[in-house]
Amino acid sequence: MDQIKVKKRFDAPDAYIVLFIMIIAAFLLTFIIPAGSFDVTEEAYIENGVDKVRKSVEPESFQYLLDEEGNPDYLTGKIFTNYYATGETGILNAMHNGFVAGGIDGTAGMIAFILIIGGAFGVVIRTGAIDMGIWSILKRLKGNDIYIIPGIMIVFSLGGAVLGLAEELIPFALIIIPLLIRLGYDGITAMCTAYCSMMIGFAATWMNPYTLLIAQGIAGVPLMSGAGLRIALYLVLEIGLFIYVMKRARKYKSNPELAITYDTDMKYFRVGHEDIAEQMDGKGFMKGHAVILLAFAAGFTWLFWGILAHGWYLPQMSGQFFGIAVVCGALGVLFKYMSVNDIALSFKQGLSDMVPVVMILALGKGLTLILGGVDNSIPSVLNTILFYAGNTLGGLPQFLTAWGMYLFQSLFNFLVTSGPAQAAIVMPIMAPLSDILGVTRQTAVLAYHMGDGFTNMINPSSAVLMAFLGIAKIDFLTWVKFQWKMQLIIFAVGSAAMIIAVAIGY
Repeated sequence: MDQIKVKKRFDAPDAYIVLFIMIIAAFLLTFIIPAGSFDVTEEAYIENGVDKVRKSVEPESFQYLLDEEGNPDYLTGKIFTNYYATGETGILNAMHNGFVAGGIDGTAGMIAFILIIGGAFGVVIRTGAIDMGIWSILKRLKGNDIYIIPGIMIVFSLGGAVLGLAEELIPFALIIIPLLIRLGYDGITAMCTAYCSMMIGFAATWMNPYTLLIAQGIAGVPLMSGAGLRIALYLVLEIGLFIYVMKRARKYKSNPELAITYDTDMKYFRVGHEDIAEQMDGKGFMKGHAVILLAFAAGFTWLFWGILAHGWYLPQMSGQFFGIAVVCGALGVLFKYMSVNDIALSFKQGLSDMVPVVMILALGKGLTLILGGVDNSIPSVLNTILFYAGNTLGGLPQFLTAWGMYLFQSLFNFLVTSGPAQAAIVMPIMAPLSDILGVTRQTAVLAYHMGDGFTNMINPSSAVLMAFLGIAKIDFLTWVKFQWKMQLIIFAVGSAAMIIAVAIGY
């Protein structure tokens, strides 16, 4: 009797494996590409009453790190290093050094922020107020819940486009994504509704203060100029995304078992109305829940006011969320929805849910450190890559030069995910280079902020992406299986925008 051959299923590598492979590739690059640096000047300025320093790169000042014989030298990556003594990062140190890099306003601050908001929401969710609030919404919508999707998309897309919000919207995702999945939509639909609409707005922006305005300022282009093409790009992509999301929402709500996230959706969020009521002893939405939700909303209002009025960032936002956890936890105890010990236990559970996210963030930062970091004045492989890219683009026709800038920025974003940092590194070189190549500086800025933003929808080093995926309980490789097709479409639209920009002398 012939044996039946069973085809082995291919298991896609986990995000940790993908990042570790990237770290090994970066390690190998340190033996292939010599390190280089640029001269950097500093300019003092005041922002929101705080004294700051803006660094500018001298694009003609590139020089290789030289050995004793005067030849270009290499960083020659290490397996293990003493980071605090030498400032170098080895493969085995990549995760640790990624955790501690940058201090309170860098990766360490972002990691603390993500952990704290995870813990805070663990406490709020444990009170039952959010579940009961969602239950009440479900009863009132009576089958019309699909109409909340356009509203969410508009808010998140304008948050990215107008205010440049990304990390700041993670807390809102902790409400929106579970709500959408609880309403019966799959995790991919929830991610597209919130995250993709936000990142399209962030990239196809006409006034993002954290990327576009910084890049235009460095390039010497009038701030918020060239808005027409950017707004057209924003509308084309957001309308296309809206049509897709609405079709997907109807399809998978009717047939949830077809969704690639079905198992996690069912496990984490799809709880029936009766189950929620049973969890709360059948008492339904009570006065205590309303008080907790009002306190929660007040905390969010205070937080949003601080961001807009005073430029609050990670330290202040973390403090607000810890305060929200304390107040909501105390109210939960007061209304006898939980015990005092439950506050600590739920905080630890919420924190633990975010650990995979911050570990990936640390690995992504470790990758950058192995290449020498993002300081243009310190010899690094990244500086040399930037120098090589400029020379390569110089030998191409005008249309290909513009498209090559966009392609380079899209790839460079996998190495430097911070938009402002990428602007500070790249624009001082790309802006004057565009003059030589016959491409307008406005076009160079367009290439930068599209490349910086769009690829964050598939970049495993993006802290915001990994936070959203962590909230939705979607594995990174599962997301990639869906997202790569969207990336091809978006890249094609971005390429068309670059060609139009060159054609009209943008």
